[in-house]
Amino acid sequence: MRLASTDPFDRVPPASEQPPVAGATASPDGAEADPISTAKARLAACRSRFQSVRDYTCTFIKRERIDGRLSSYEVMTMKARTGPQSVYFKFRRPNAGREAIYVHGRNGGKAIVHDVGIGRLVAGSLHLDPDSRRAMDGNRHPITEAGIGFMIDTLLEGWHREMNPLDTVVTIREGVLVNKRPSTMIICNHPQRSPHFVFHEVRLYIDSELGLPTRFEAYDWPRGSGEAPPLVEEYTYTDLRLNVGLTDHDFSPSNKAYSFGRF
Repeated sequence: MRLASTDPFDRVPPASEQPPVAGATASPDGAEADPISTAKARLAACRSRFQSVRDYTCTFIKRERIDGRLSSYEVMTMKARTGPQSVYFKFRRPNAGREAIYVHGRNGGKAIVHDVGIGRLVAGSLHLDPDSRRAMDGNRHPITEAGIGFMIDTLLEGWHREMNPLDTVVTIREGVLVNKRPSTMIICNHPQRSPHFVFHEVRLYIDSELGLPTRFEAYDWPRGSGEAPPLVEEYTYTDLRLNVGLTDHDFSPSNKAYSFGRF
């Protein structure tokens, strides 16, 4: 399935543009090809694959709905390490040049942020509690929840809790392109709202070669009859390179390639 291509990655059509796939609905009678079991097995395989990942670099692209308003695309260079949990971001757009570092168990548990523009002149580099209002401004999740590993673990827990043949429809499609790379798309849909469901629909894209998820979308329930479900959050990992040999220096504000502490 080839997707329309736009900057900065191949665009995945929203739910309203996707044609239904016959035979992809989970049923309580234990059909021969059970999409729910298949989806869980695919995600479990992703976790097993990620256990061999020590670090990675990528371009991270996100959109989130904050206070009812969907943000524009944010594009960042990302470095990540699994032990200790470490992430580094450098914004490309908007706020080109903004940087952030978080290393679990270091820097007093703070995220170190280097801003740009007037924020740089006023504050320079900041040490912020990841859950503080300032650190969370414009974000649905703290920096401590960034990365592929956290996404896999969160989905595994959520799918175990929420996927039930009585109120869940699962669709699996092969050959979907994300950033021109063949992927498997898994759609988990809850037609009826329930307090224990986080989203109306989740879409996960697993890179066929890497065996890891490289894109995630979540949608809320439609506001009215005939309306498309609104996008809540969307994350894409492109140009993913695994086990490149990142060190403490890659997650240090003293790295001379970074701009922390500069005015």
